[in-house]
Amino acid sequence: MKKFLRYIGHYWWQVALLFAGLGLQVWSSLELPDMMSQIVNQGIVGGDQDFIIRQGLSMLVVTLVGGAGMLLAGFLAARIGAHLALRLREDVFKTVMSFSIS
Repeated sequence: MKKFLRYIGHYWWQVALLFAGLGLQVWSSLELPDMMSQIVNQGIVGGDQDFIIRQGLSMLVVTLVGGAGMLLAGFLAARIGAHLALRLREDVFKTVMSFSIS
């Protein structure tokens, strides 16, 4: 575990942003059905077309925020993975090069 923390410690802020992006994505996925139910219950049943439009625009904003979170999480996951793989390969190469010829 200590060695893993040695590798991941350099990227702690990126990991924190990764989890924030995932949190935004999950929040968006959970919020949209609730907003849709409000459209049905208050807008359609109540006949309030202005509420439907406002709620629809709010759903668009929530979707964009969730999409931004998804893009952020995907980008950071790929970046962290690539950099960790590079550091691991470098360490393995250094270890192998330190072996004696025999």
